[in-house]
Amino acid sequence: MTQIRFDHPTWIPENCTACGDCYTLCPDSAIPGLVNSMSEVFETTIGRIEKNGRITKHLRRAVRSVEKKLRELIVDEAEEAKVNELLAEAINDTLTETEGEEKNELATEFDWFEESLGDFKFAITKPYYSNREKRDKNSGGLFSITINPYTCKGCMECVTVCDDNALFAERQTNDTVERLRTDWEYWLDLPTTSKEFSRIDDLDEKIGALETLLLDKHNYNSMDCGDGACLGCGEKTALHIFVGTVTALMQQRVVGHVNKLEDLIQKLDNHIRVKLAETVNLSDGDAVNQVVAETEGKDLTLSRLSAGLDEGTASTPLDREWLTWAMGLLDQLKDLRWKYVEGITGKGRSELGIVNATGCTSVWGATFPYNPYPFPWTSHLF
Repeated sequence: MTQIRFDHPTWIPENCTACGDCYTLCPDSAIPGLVNSMSEVFETTIGRIEKNGRITKHLRRAVRSVEKKLRELIVDEAEEAKVNELLAEAINDTLTETEGEEKNELATEFDWFEESLGDFKFAITKPYYSNREKRDKNSGGLFSITINPYTCKGCMECVTVCDDNALFAERQTNDTVERLRTDWEYWLDLPTTSKEFSRIDDLDEKIGALETLLLDKHNYNSMDCGDGACLGCGEKTALHIFVGTVTALMQQRVVGHVNKLEDLIQKLDNHIRVKLAETVNLSDGDAVNQVVAETEGKDLTLSRLSAGLDEGTASTPLDREWLTWAMGLLDQLKDLRWKYVEGITGKGRSELGIVNATGCTSVWGATFPYNPYPFPWTSHLF
């Protein structure tokens, strides 16, 4: 969408309160919010370094000291903290305490670290940092807002609804586009918001800050966007919130359902095995020992043991009808689980489907492959 916009939103983290209005209202899924622990941020940054073939010797140990110093620096400035500046200070303090050859090597690794992190910014907010720190020290997370340059149309709805002056419209240039793309690449590498930062007590009962369900990457990306919808389309905002909520509600139920299927499969499989084993007569110890002796030098399998015990004696016949029914049921359960988890695409069952009435929403879907629907949909024209 770079070619259709003249301006794009830019985030000022020290002004942000993590209210969620921007990422909730955005019709193009173009401004996701995210909360990460410091360890997740550091691990992501180091992982990006190592992915490019560089070997880190001291960095993982050193960032533990950096995190401690960073948290101490944040205390004085609280929500007004400029995290990136304080992070640079914490890194310098850590280097100052390092001596000898290790200091030179660590300095190089910290240069890589800062290069990998780039200009990606984080905010200290009450919901995700200050309030959590009061309850449990060192539990506060870093909040971030990132612009997706590939779906943002520059409608500036996010700027309009931000009452904290944490977003402003910036004139687009080649340099700002490159910055947006670099930040977006970093965002893609960050893990999604952990459940520990959830502010929803009960989604089914609608208890908690429900808009924060969109802090989960999977829920937020329930619509991909990058399509031909009008700038600032209200219909699309409503649809995004709807499918995000459906995804959050239903996928946790799907996980529970798959777990139940797996439990049923295991129990039925064990039950069938036990029923089959019951047909083997193990009451005569001498007979069992004789079969064991006769199979000396061979693999003693259950079938050989059963055949040896049945020889010359009346055996217990299997219930053909029951076995056929039980195995058929087991196959059905396994097939149902396969459809949920893998299916013909290898990605499992689609998370939802839409029957679309004619109108703007049909136009969005018509601009394949640039459509907002990562799920099956059909258009009902009349």
